[in-house]
Amino acid sequence: MGFFKKYVYTIHGNDAAPMLPLIDATKTYGFAFTCIPVPLRVDKVINGELTTFITPDKNIRVELSGKLYSLNIIKLIEEVVYLLIHWSKNIVKSKFNRDLPRERLASWLSKTLHAKIIAPTLSEDAGDFIKNYFETVLISYFKNSSLNEALKSYLNYIVERCMKRISSNRIKVSVEQVYVDYPMLEEEIPEEDYLNPEVKGNTIPVDVYLNNKLKTMSFRPFLVYQDLLETAEYTLKRIEESELITPMDLIEKHIIIFDDGKLQGEVELSELIDKIIF
Repeated sequence: MGFFKKYVYTIHGNDAAPMLPLIDATKTYGFAFTCIPVPLRVDKVINGELTTFITPDKNIRVELSGKLYSLNIIKLIEEVVYLLIHWSKNIVKSKFNRDLPRERLASWLSKTLHAKIIAPTLSEDAGDFIKNYFETVLISYFKNSSLNEALKSYLNYIVERCMKRISSNRIKVSVEQVYVDYPMLEEEIPEEDYLNPEVKGNTIPVDVYLNNKLKTMSFRPFLVYQDLLETAEYTLKRIEESELITPMDLIEKHIIIFDDGKLQGEVELSELIDKIIF
């Protein structure tokens, strides 16, 4: 498509482009989406190229008043997919006054939902972020405690976890089916540089299964934690004057469900392909 030549995004074919789906705390620009991917890789969506979703390493559930509430990871990913499609369409429309070709979306979705990245540190954090949401925000909501304060606690947990990860400067990934610890940065940096856009960090290898075939790809883990940190800190600053997302919003979308005894941890994301309508 000729009109994409003006676009600033440069695509690197070997980029695993991981995105960590988060439960959001505030409604973004008035949109009703309840979950966001971090980083927001609309560049990949627009170009029809692969991204990978970081899914939790654990089943997430909590008991309240004798009922078990659990995470429906398929619905969470579905929500994130719709947000990415919506955002990408808006960007192309505003920049080029054109519609984003359906085949670009189909190409991105098919590649992404048939891919699985093996990055244990990121999967652990994805699970712990949502687990913290359940144990703070969800429980506080049903106890009629302050939703605002519970969301702040959840966001601060993300901030603290990201800062510790950056400070430790280590991340575990699978490379050729062997777990390896890699440094995210060539050298330690002061906290005031954690959000410095000039700091990119190391590019490291990682195993990605594409249609059950193993391929070694690459990504910059520091940029993932930098974006997570920036997103949480930004949301904390605007939470007082924003419309909040409540656990009931997630329950109504079946992202949080009454536990039916089925495990929600390991899922086939490819199940979503037939459900998504552009």
